[in-house]
Amino acid sequence: MTTAPTEPTGRAESRELLVQLLDPVNRADPYPLYGRLRDRGPLKFPKANVAVFSTYRDCDEILRHPSSSSDRLKSTVAQRLISEGAESRPFGPPGFLFLDPPDHTRLRRLVSKAFVPKVVNALQPDISGLVDGLLDRIAENGRFDVVRDFAHPLPVAVICRLLGVPLEDEPKFSHASALLAQALDPFVSSEGESDDSIDERTKAFQWLREYLRGLIEQRRSRPGDDLMSGLVAVEESGDQLSVDEIVATCNLLLIAGHETTVNLIANAVLAMLRDPQQWTALGADAGRAPAVAEEILRYDPPVQLAGRIAADDMTIGDVEVPKGDTMTLLLAAAQRDPAEFDRPDVFDPDRGTLRHLGFGRGIHYCLGAPLARLEASVALSAVTARFPEARLDSEPQYKPNVTLRGLSALTVAVSRLPLDQLRTVAVGAELRRPAQCDRKRYGRGNLLGGIRVEISTDGVFPLGLDRERKLLTKAPILGWFVAVVRPVPIRSEGSPPRAAGILAHDEQLGVIIPAAWRVKDENQRNR
Repeated sequence: MTTAPTEPTGRAESRELLVQLLDPVNRADPYPLYGRLRDRGPLKFPKANVAVFSTYRDCDEILRHPSSSSDRLKSTVAQRLISEGAESRPFGPPGFLFLDPPDHTRLRRLVSKAFVPKVVNALQPDISGLVDGLLDRIAENGRFDVVRDFAHPLPVAVICRLLGVPLEDEPKFSHASALLAQALDPFVSSEGESDDSIDERTKAFQWLREYLRGLIEQRRSRPGDDLMSGLVAVEESGDQLSVDEIVATCNLLLIAGHETTVNLIANAVLAMLRDPQQWTALGADAGRAPAVAEEILRYDPPVQLAGRIAADDMTIGDVEVPKGDTMTLLLAAAQRDPAEFDRPDVFDPDRGTLRHLGFGRGIHYCLGAPLARLEASVALSAVTARFPEARLDSEPQYKPNVTLRGLSALTVAVSRLPLDQLRTVAVGAELRRPAQCDRKRYGRGNLLGGIRVEISTDGVFPLGLDRERKLLTKAPILGWFVAVVRPVPIRSEGSPPRAAGILAHDEQLGVIIPAAWRVKDENQRNR
């Protein structure tokens, strides 16, 4: 009786480490695993036609190599499955990120014509306005979930505006894009994947495809100034995008421009709150935001894995990769390679110029990189300035994704001014904010210089004035201004009254202000 040959011990241990990357218990901190895999060097699994690379040098070379393909149909495994009767592209044409020249070149060139830099730059005022609105709502509650209340709604709103997707449809396509993002994970656990998971993703894709087709038809008859209309109209040398190509491109932008930017912003918030000096430094100097974003793309990257196919026989370092083999790139391991980065496990935005792989390399370099950088810079500089004393209020929770690893929830508390630093003045009181008043502590006013405050049981936090809910009017930038109150009471059952900028007590209304503010008529002090 003979027994089947066993897998070499070293290869079995390496396979076990790769499987551990799937375990949710390692999602919060996979970097020790990545380090162990990197220390083992390139890994080859000939029977699976897979090679795994984890050093910066190897990953960088593969991403730029002319024989490195992004088209999964060129893999030996895919060709074997197709020969056995599997559909070649069950979800239709892929986005150009998953194609090679000449198809990739043609599609990217056409898309780039609608995705010109002036489109991104023109979004900055909208992005700033969206961020300010989110921070106003956050401050009203005193604590917030970084993902739900900040990192998620911003890029979703931006990509909706960019593509011309109705924001009210966001919950549906966000659910669909989240399911499709999980399909990017290259490993399957030993138990395999359930039919329910596959069916759920298939239904999500089918829904999203039909949804986008409907929007495309609307843009053909009623074009707008959004990117989807641009994709419908764009043409070069008589060449236009087909409906399937536009759907695939919009799918790509929804996932790549949504999921990854959420992770970028949320990961940066977590890293800075774990190192409060970095939070304070950015709050005091918005010019640090680009460096923070670049460092988080290295230190805790939104995209942790990438896959390529050897279009020809390749040699990477000392490793021979046969044509058709899949090359899995552990980007998260490469970004902490001590051979490339000094103190790689330290979050340090001051480390200087970075050659990170967060946006890829070569012909597939991320087309949306400028937009992601803009969104992250605006969001991170604003949240640190508005809430200088923010602190973590929960342990981070993570999504199941391995490739697009990111937070699912993270609660942060924002400090309020203690009640002994506040006082009540009468409606109509004439007030002045002292020149030495710290804008970061007392909130950002609009051009009129007013503030809005929130009353709660544990303190009051001044916010920037909301133009739609003005509480202080006739407020010049300098000099006295008059407090005029519009009641907006908020009362929950069994709790003290709360209101935005209003103290409700019997029939009388007053305005809550920081104690440092001056009142022209001292008889209008504490009532």
